[in-house]
Amino acid sequence: MLGTYKLKDPQVVKDILSAALDSGYSLIDTAAVYKNEHTIGEVLCNHSYRTVFVTSKLAPKDHGYDNTLQACQRSLEALKRPHLDAYLIHWPGVAGRPREDSGNVATRRETWLAMEELYRLGKAKAIGVSNYTTRHIEELLGYASIVPHLVQNECHPLLAQKEVRLLCAKHGIAFQAYSSLGAGKVGNFVQ
Repeated sequence: MLGTYKLKDPQVVKDILSAALDSGYSLIDTAAVYKNEHTIGEVLCNHSYRTVFVTSKLAPKDHGYDNTLQACQRSLEALKRPHLDAYLIHWPGVAGRPREDSGNVATRRETWLAMEELYRLGKAKAIGVSNYTTRHIEELLGYASIVPHLVQNECHPLLAQKEVRLLCAKHGIAFQAYSSLGAGKVGNFVQ
């Protein structure tokens, strides 16, 4: 998996993505908040790479039913794709809303219902969440008619996410780690 977090400069994105794809990478992970979907779309459009799995994520500012549908469409257009292989809710909270605000629960539900609609429409071949705790996942499972296909969380020896991984396994949800080397901190752990 090639994560594209912090890759903003268009030429750097093009160079790194082209080199990664030429080296055999087949999964590209991006997000609306990374602000690089358009450049990634150009690279994927202008090269004849074998099938590439593309994951993107919904920005916290775009939570809510209609906003989610519109945001997915913007990502599809930027990435120049008819569908996303995986589309994830990037964070459980809504941008600008305090964590303890009771409206977050209702908005998460509306957002998930929109994700299910995107899946039914074929705009996303898999749907899921990122940065969700066990509490958030259990809440989602209480109203979801489609169980998330994927949970993507930071996971490494210093943050093993054991409870989240066990919950995912129990419900047949794939777990995908990001920052699996601890953003450079695991080396300090090993020494």
